[in-house]
Amino acid sequence: MIVLVWILFSSEDSGEKERKSKEADSVALLLGGGGGSSSSSGSSGGKTNESIFDSSFYKSGKGEYIESNKGEPKEADPNAADADNPVNPQTNKPYTNEEMERFSQLRERFPDNSLIPKKLSPAEKEAKRQEDSRIAEAARNVFARTATQDQIRSYYQNMEKQTQDRMDIINYLVDLQKGSGEEETEKKLNNIQESIKNQLQQVQKEKENAFKQAGIL
Repeated sequence: MIVLVWILFSSEDSGEKERKSKEADSVALLLGGGGGSSSSSGSSGGKTNESIFDSSFYKSGKGEYIESNKGEPKEADPNAADADNPVNPQTNKPYTNEEMERFSQLRERFPDNSLIPKKLSPAEKEAKRQEDSRIAEAARNVFARTATQDQIRSYYQNMEKQTQDRMDIINYLVDLQKGSGEEETEKKLNNIQESIKNQLQQVQKEKENAFKQAGIL
């Protein structure tokens, strides 16, 4: 199993190395679903439970949210997780506060990406629950060929958005990996990149055909 590690480039200055290392570690945590505590050293800062090549990150959606009756954890605990932290879909446990902090840089780079975990207010959670329910109903009706034009539009736009989000993340990881000297890793990443690209093209083709059949302009 190939585990994503911190990327070091000997030709770059220490500041650039550290920046790329932190970003690569955050992407590895997101896509691999694992992730130990972060570190500013030149190591991986903890193992991921799965590598990007073993995980199903490009098949699964974003993490779901759970409520907890437990009190606020101590900040000193590296495994501390606030009750409103989203759940890691790979482990079915909430992301820790430290892991959520590591996602902050990715959220700044991709503010609208649905794959990157973020906290939601109670109102946002309810809105998300209603939206997920609406999309699920649209999907059922699309498959049953009973969907309205609005449902067809919503379903395919949602599918296209989620696939594009995966494409954006893998493109970013491929760019980070360039020049690392890890030929096998680069090859596997390129294969995943091509697979998601094909998925996106297929979704767009299905969307176009569905819109034509439904008379959607």
